[in-house]
Amino acid sequence: MSKPPRPRGYQRIYRGIAAVMLVTLISVVILHLVNHWVLVIEVALILEFAAYWAVQTKELWNTP
Repeated sequence: MSKPPRPRGYQRIYRGIAAVMLVTLISVVILHLVNHWVLVIEVALILEFAAYWAVQTKELWNTP
């Protein structure tokens, strides 16, 4: 079975999404200690994961 293509553009997108998710996770911890905005931050994290999922689906759509 052949490996799916991994163009550099997708790798940059994945790294960018991962960085945003990490910043969001750190924000959740800090805001949980300071305030109760955790739900808003968790929604942001879910949306970021959805962005990752959408990019991966687009990348692998035509892969056998």
